[in-house]
Formats: sequence, C-alpha cells, structure tokens
Amino acid sequence: NGVFCFSATHDKDVLNCVNRWRTSNEKGRSLYIHHIRPKDAILKGNILAPYIKFDLVDEEFAYTAPMLIKAMKKFKADNDKIKHKVLVTCDRKEQIVDLARDLSECGYKVFYTYSGEGGMRIEDENGNLIKDEETIMRFIKEVEDCKEDCFVLHIRQLIAGIDIKGLTDCIYFSKSAFTSEKGRTMIQIIGRTLRPLK
Repeated sequence: NGVFCFSATHDKDVLNCVNRWRTSNEKGRSLYIHHIRPKDAILKGNILAPYIKFDLVDEEFAYTAPMLIKAMKKFKADNDKIKHKVLVTCDRKEQIVDLARDLSECGYKVFYTYSGEGGMRIEDENGNLIKDEETIMRFIKEVEDCKEDCFVLHIRQLIAGIDIKGLTDCIYFSKSAFTSEKGRTMIQIIGRTLRPLK
C-alpha cells in the first residue's frame, strides 16, 4: 500500500510528481518526505566527502594520454592504498578511441562506452560492437572485477542510473558556460565516485 521513492538528485520534476500525488491522494494516507543532507550522509559514512582539485587550461585544451596518466599519478600520491578506477568524461567517440589506444599502449587497462544508436554502446578489443542484452551488466562486472589501476572513459553514459562499484576518481572538463543542467550532470558524474569502497 505504499510507494517509496529514492533520489540522490534534487530534481524539481521528481518533487513536483511526488507533491502532485500527495495533494491528489484521496484515501487520506500521509506522505512523508525525508530529506538527508549530504553533510549528514558523509558523517554517517554513507557517501564520501568530495575532494576536488581544479586546473585551469587554455582554450585549445584536449585530453591526452600523458595528461590522464599525470592525473592518475596525483590520485595515487593522494592515496596509494587502493587501486584507482578513474572515470573520464569525453566529448567525442574519436577522442575515446584515441585515448583508449594511447593509454593501453602505456600499459593501462581501459574500459569505455559511449552513447550511440540505442544507448549503451560497447565494443570489444577488436572494435566490434557487442550487441547482446547483457552488455551493460557485463561492462559493469568487468570494471568492478578489475584488480589494477584503470581508466573508464564515457560519453553521456555514466551519469545516472548505471552504478559501478569501485570508481575512485573522476576527471571532468568543461569549456562552456555553466548552467543548472550542466551543474546537475557534473554532480551526477562526481557522485559515481563518492560511494565508499566497503
């Protein structure tokens, strides 16, 4: 006799939907909204506190393998007790393909996904598209089972709804004006890496 709605995103559409249901509830049942502030969730150990570093770059900036490897070394210097799984948000498929090749040639394990026709698009090591229905679950399992430092490259895939345990760091580059939608997306991407490893 109840509906429970959990959301980590303060979204006006979700709140409006819940509030509409509350005011149209004819059976007199009570509706309770329990708001957990991020600070409280951090103090309870449910999520990690973000540790954010900013770098300013020139307008011609584009990700390069040496740049990502340098970031990985900084992450490892901050915490050398864990294997780092670095989530990198990219702009174009060509960028992902080039980075995956260059990082692999430098000895790093790389996973990647981008949105193509029909959503989650994952290719095998030969560049062939994997089409079966277990693609997403297999991708998640491979990243979670990885026992070495690695990079997880994506375009509009690992924002919300797909959780991969063990992502430890993320790199997000922004060259456009800040909007509320961009801020929400950024928070969702950062949120992929705020789950405690335990």
